[in-house]
Amino acid sequence: MHIDMDSNDCDWPYTIKSSYYASLWSAMLSEACRELNYEADIAGISAGLKVGARISFEHLSYNDKVEPYLKELFSFIQNFETDEAFFNNKVDRYMRSLKSSY
Repeated sequence: MHIDMDSNDCDWPYTIKSSYYASLWSAMLSEACRELNYEADIAGISAGLKVGARISFEHLSYNDKVEPYLKELFSFIQNFETDEAFFNNKVDRYMRSLKSSY
């Protein structure tokens, strides 16, 4: 299954700033979903989230537990919140990666 989600919040993906925030959001969401994705991997479910011109969600599975997983995942995404320390940690990591690439 492949799902593409579009948004025009903060002029995404048309500005550098909005692309940066979308990348941060994706990184924070991936980190927050780590336990859920680990459990899904054990159950034979493979899923991934990519942010580019669209938010793309890939899902591969032959498992009958896929419906509960997707319900939990999309509920998690819909209600996703983070704290300031978690956000600042991701910003610091991202800035270090930019500095080391020069």
